[in-house]
Amino acid sequence: MKKQSVFILVAAILILGIGFFLASSSDDGQNAQNQDIAGQNDDVVAVVNGEEITRVDLDVITSQVALQQGIDIAEIDEQTQNQIESQSIEAIVNQTLLGQVAENSEVDVPESEIDNQINMIKEQFQSEEAFQEALAMENVTEEELREQVREGLLIETYLEQELSLSETAATEEEVTQAYEQITSANQEIGTLDEIFEQIENIVIQQKNSEAINQLIQELRDGAEIQVLI
Repeated sequence: MKKQSVFILVAAILILGIGFFLASSSDDGQNAQNQDIAGQNDDVVAVVNGEEITRVDLDVITSQVALQQGIDIAEIDEQTQNQIESQSIEAIVNQTLLGQVAENSEVDVPESEIDNQINMIKEQFQSEEAFQEALAMENVTEEELREQVREGLLIETYLEQELSLSETAATEEEVTQAYEQITSANQEIGTLDEIFEQIENIVIQQKNSEAINQLIQELRDGAEIQVLI
């Protein structure tokens, strides 16, 4: 089930950002521990349209979700752990559904785009040797990484084709309403003219998130999903 684990790792690169990936990859002790866990626990935690998701997959994304939220898994109580794990299993199921529909679509990703993404990742390391060492720590080959980058970019391309996310716009009225909501909780964020572009981007991101969530819900409605934990 290594392929699924790598796919989730690359999803984190694409969704959460390369810097986030590096932060989680740079801790040699944690990576060694993750490899030990991965080698010991391959229980199936969910099945999505016949595709199995293992405990290894869940542990990977749970650690990343916790890191994104600034939470140390080792220091949180059981209730918080369960909440993070629940978020993580939902994220894995959603990502798997998107990957399945994207693979079955007619969209494709140019090799040059994959090259660019790989190069962006490599540029975050001091040397080619450091990059290869990071791959080894994650038990991933460069070819596997490249294939999973392709799959991640395929999802992005599919979402753009289906939802035209790049064309999403925000009206002045929507930006003003969003600004008023924000200032009701924070009076020190500047005037609307000063931060209009930032608020506009927030509105656009919210619209895109809603569109993606609606698509995911439609996929879930037509899918066979078994969560086994």
